[in-house]
Amino acid sequence: PTFKPVPATKDIEDLEIMCNNCFNLIKSSEAANCTGDPAGCPIACRNSGAEGPTEKPTGPIALIDLKLKKLRIALEARLRDAGSTVNIMRNLTQLRYHIETAAKWTPGCSEIGALSDHTVQQVKQLTATSRVLAPPVYIFSKRIENVVIQKERELR
Repeated sequence: PTFKPVPATKDIEDLEIMCNNCFNLIKSSEAANCTGDPAGCPIACRNSGAEGPTEKPTGPIALIDLKLKKLRIALEARLRDAGSTVNIMRNLTQLRYHIETAAKWTPGCSEIGALSDHTVQQVKQLTATSRVLAPPVYIFSKRIENVVIQKERELR
């Protein structure tokens, strides 16, 4: 008997992670290549798109705002993907609204309190819903949830 060679199976996906140095969403297989320098890292330059590389933020609120901005860019790329189902697109569109809401929060603004708590609860609900849609959507939603919660806690 003659056997065909079996193609190598891929057990795990190449997950997206957020670099702790340049705060870009990168593939886990590229993490070793990231230098962390926003101006000189080839991965940071490639992933930052048209806005170009940025300087590192100063202060916790600026850091969270940068993370929200990077997540918003990644979310827009996912929304442009034509292969997503209607439910995934709806979930991502609602997450975009909440990212924009959280990005507007500033120290001492009147929205911190009941309104910010409502936004956090809505993001948590979207994350719970995304769990049944697809694992990558859940991971991405959870990342957004964590950053929104960080900003809300920092501003209280």
